[in-house]
Amino acid sequence: MDWKPDDGVQETTPIPSAPSKQSIPSANEQSLNEKSSKAGSTITVFPKLPDSA
Repeated sequence: MDWKPDDGVQETTPIPSAPSKQSIPSANEQSLNEKSSKAGSTITVFPKLPDSA
């Protein structure tokens, strides 16, 4: 626990870099989410078809 404050300082360093990288995946996640919604429905049907057959 004594080293916790030290860790906090290190975490504060990557934090500024995180938002920059997070901003990029955020947009990608939105695209993936849209594809996941459409693909998810199709993917769910595919496994169900062979499963039922």
